[in-house]
Amino acid sequence: MASGSNSRKKKASGSKEKKNMASGSSTACGDTTIVSPTRIHKATIVWLHDIGHNDQVSAMFVRKLNLPNVKWICPTVPTRPLTLLGGTQTTSWCDVTGISEHMEDDMVSINSTVAIVVNLLNAEPGNVMLGLGGIGMGAAVALYSATATCYITVEGSGLIQILLALVGLIET
Repeated sequence: MASGSNSRKKKASGSKEKKNMASGSSTACGDTTIVSPTRIHKATIVWLHDIGHNDQVSAMFVRKLNLPNVKWICPTVPTRPLTLLGGTQTTSWCDVTGISEHMEDDMVSINSTVAIVVNLLNAEPGNVMLGLGGIGMGAAVALYSATATCYITVEGSGLIQILLALVGLIET
């Protein structure tokens, strides 16, 4: 499949297709790329990128998985200063102060990411399976998101749908 033949880029500038975070949140997603299914739409997976990556890197990766019945939603988080990198501005789902089991977690940002995921999946039809995954930090945030909320209310229907898949990849 050609790179981009079945994907759409969403822009923050009022585009009808742009997905934003939960109302009331002070942070929003940057660009979001949708990789549309090439066959019958049976599942939607939100794919979260690693530190320093974006929606385009995610979209390139998920296209290689060649899952024709899956719609992929690949959001980009805005840049932020990252303490671990001496305050360098980069895309990151939350601040990382260090690598230790005793480090302080940036729960405000992590919970904002959960709101992004819920909003992105809320718009999906009730007849498709929902999933969440990521690579690197995206995988860690996906795992947290799944434990924080494994039920998603399907907008307008009053139904609750269970998050059926969780995938995480760690680069080595």
